[in-house]
Amino acid sequence: MKPDEVRELGGGRVYTGRQAVGNGLVDELGGLDLAIDRACEEIGVEREDATILTVRQSSSFFEQFVSRTVASLGLHRFFGRGETHATDLTELRAVKGLLDR
Repeated sequence: MKPDEVRELGGGRVYTGRQAVGNGLVDELGGLDLAIDRACEEIGVEREDATILTVRQSSSFFEQFVSRTVASLGLHRFFGRGETHATDLTELRAVKGLLDR
């Protein structure tokens, strides 16, 4: 894609998947599995032979505390992973801060 075309399509615009395909921004629609399949094809490696490394964002002290508390009390059976709840609580605290202003 030429730089002028990128500038014309860019500028902070948001596109649906179909629009992105139509504009030549992406080759096809799909999820993570399809992306991994295509990457394996590109480098000539069988999917079964590929090593997939998932890197998680590091957790804050607060997220680690909530996660460990949920796990140690056995609450993960009811609430799922603690990191999710810590993130939810952090986001709620941020929203409350905005509402307080």
